[in-house]
Amino acid sequence: ELLLSGMRSGFEATQEEAIRSWVDRLALALAAIVIVVSAFVHLRSLEGSVPYPQHVDEPALLEASARVLQTGDWNPHLYSYPSLPVYLGTAALAVGAIAVSGKADVVRMHQLGRMTAPFYEQPKVVSVARKLWWAMGVIGTVAVSVCALRLAGPSGMLLAALIGAFGASLPERAVSYINVDVPMSMFALLCLALLVTSRDRRWSVRVWVPALLCGAAIACKYTA
Repeated sequence: ELLLSGMRSGFEATQEEAIRSWVDRLALALAAIVIVVSAFVHLRSLEGSVPYPQHVDEPALLEASARVLQTGDWNPHLYSYPSLPVYLGTAALAVGAIAVSGKADVVRMHQLGRMTAPFYEQPKVVSVARKLWWAMGVIGTVAVSVCALRLAGPSGMLLAALIGAFGASLPERAVSYINVDVPMSMFALLCLALLVTSRDRRWSVRVWVPALLCGAAIACKYTA
């Protein structure tokens, strides 16, 4: 009887462990689906706001970014905004101009046109540039989900993915207009994700990389 009781207890423990493992895998799969669906939905909504600026921050940043491309002067001469988002915008506009040029709609750097209200003269270039901000929003959502996975397990990751994808303003702001908050949030969340997952990694990864990400986050929000 004792033997049968022990076998029954072992079988029940094994069954509970199998169910728990199945639930964890399901939560991970659902979290991944939530992140992918959210990214796709927000990407589809990105085109709806072009060619019009949706916020005063976007024309100011894009005007400085376009000026860097057109003049070759890497000093943004913009003191009300930090410089790192301007340089990210410069890279985004350059990629946008190249992408549009590859579609036989040639745009040279000096032909970027007006980057202020009421509308953009090269909306396709700005649309491609906004996709960089969309990508940073997706990376931020993934980073916060990784933090939750490390701290609270697969169920926590699923909850974080749901809140981050549909309940927070980061994905929506990432596709609405080019701003300083999205890159700052991405760098800060990447820093946190690395800190909570790098316990067993070498010292340089645990210290220097988070420090660089933290510095990048600060450089996206505050002027020097």
